[in-house]
Amino acid sequence: MKKQLLLLILLITSQSWANQPSPGEQAKQMAEAACLYQYNVIYSRFTLGFSEEKAIQASSKILTNYLESHKENAGDFFLSSIRRSTIAQLRELEVNKAAVQQLRTPPPDFKDKFLSSCNEMKKEQLEAMHVFG
Repeated sequence: MKKQLLLLILLITSQSWANQPSPGEQAKQMAEAACLYQYNVIYSRFTLGFSEEKAIQASSKILTNYLESHKENAGDFFLSSIRRSTIAQLRELEVNKAAVQQLRTPPPDFKDKFLSSCNEMKKEQLEAMHVFG
């Protein structure tokens, strides 16, 4: 009886571990979430002409929905750090008139290029920080 119970516990535990994404996959998902948030803030602010506050609010809703759909639970520190770095990036862009002009009518492949380079960079940063694992 004890052996059967131990085997059952071992089976359930191993299945639970198998369902959890690897640290690399977690880093990838969080990088995607952070980059999507950054892109949406930039797009909302410059292309759609939202105020900074409205762009951040709209993008925060998108980020929350993204994380919920991927069953990710990002800590408050992670979310506030994304927000702070995005606001800093936004303010840097706002003083660069040429960048603002370009972002008002971005090239068709801007989103893909932005997300691709951002995802790779952020994933490497998260893995280097050993955030997951």
